[in-house]
Amino acid sequence: MPRISVSGGGRVHKGFLEEAVRISSKIIDEIRNQNMPEIEHAFICGHSLGGAVGALSEPLIMRGWPASVCIFGSPRYCDITAYASHSVGPPTQIQRRGDIVPLVPPRSKGYADHPYQFDTFGKPIIQPIVYSSIPHFIWLSLLFLIKRFEPHSMEAYRRELGRSANARFAELSLAPFERLMTAKVGA
Repeated sequence: MPRISVSGGGRVHKGFLEEAVRISSKIIDEIRNQNMPEIEHAFICGHSLGGAVGALSEPLIMRGWPASVCIFGSPRYCDITAYASHSVGPPTQIQRRGDIVPLVPPRSKGYADHPYQFDTFGKPIIQPIVYSSIPHFIWLSLLFLIKRFEPHSMEAYRRELGRSANARFAELSLAPFERLMTAKVGA
């Protein structure tokens, strides 16, 4: 996917930015339609592609309002200049060990690692240069496939974050959306 330059400097992934513009416009319209008062502080979160889109949406949606952005297992979406030129600083990236999505697109194409990356236990992650090698990526990809994409699952992120926070019910599954909707309709 080609990258495009942005006004603040740097280059971002064109597809992710296009989706960020689309979703931001819908969110702004919904805020206006709901006649919401001034936003005191917004929390923008996203997983995988949603993390990249959420991070790129933040300056489009907030327009001066304070916001915090936390993304989970997001792919790389810009170069280091774009990170450095972001007015409020880059988002916080939470990454599970064994999740290969945060390692793509490759650094060799000009994409940069997230400056604030932490594992699910709060320890900083610094990607060694060996993680950019093709043999290492193939090895990680095989492990990822053998584990049936589990390292990238948001449910796995949620459980691991819950364990690290000593949450009482961290291991319990969330209720399926369909069940919640059925309960609401039957009430």
